[in-house]
Amino acid sequence: FHPWYSAAAKYVFYLTKYFSAEGHEVHLLVANYLYDMPTAIPHIVKPLINKEPFQSASINLKFSLYSLLNNLKYDIVHSQGLNCLIGMDIITAHAFKSLQDKIVKGSYNFKDYFIERLVFSRAKIIIAPSSLAKKSLVKFYKIPEDKITVIFHGVDIEEFSPATPSERQNLRKKYGVDDESFVILFIGEFKRKNLDDVIRA
Repeated sequence: FHPWYSAAAKYVFYLTKYFSAEGHEVHLLVANYLYDMPTAIPHIVKPLINKEPFQSASINLKFSLYSLLNNLKYDIVHSQGLNCLIGMDIITAHAFKSLQDKIVKGSYNFKDYFIERLVFSRAKIIIAPSSLAKKSLVKFYKIPEDKITVIFHGVDIEEFSPATPSERQNLRKKYGVDDESFVILFIGEFKRKNLDDVIRA
């Protein structure tokens, strides 16, 4: 749990921030609580077996999480990815490991696919961050379309805003880019993020 640790962590940070502001009690079931938010109640989830190679085994973490969920009663359980096998109401589909492997490597691990499909199928509601993610859930994971709601990721406009023309001009000068060049800044994995399609477009 930290606003800068990863995209999913930032997503949880803002959910917690705004649900708390609305007066809801928010509990965080996390492996690491790296940012103190006074309005949240953290619960550290540790593996049942705290020795390598079992320590990082996802199935082991899932059982630890289930044990904690079983002892605490919630109105809504919102899972971020494939953390809950049982007991969740909503899941936000941040990533699809087996589908990504199929796209990038041409094959996928059946065990990953089985767990992903099981988790997605058990959720009452799935939040997909894009229309493409929804199509992937329906086509690749065989999830009924009416279970999936597309909610695009937001942006904190106090933190991020378009550069002014003078700021862009200064950056071009700084990096030696002439005024006629079309510039794209890309951060991420080339194939998984479809950068080749962006360049062609």
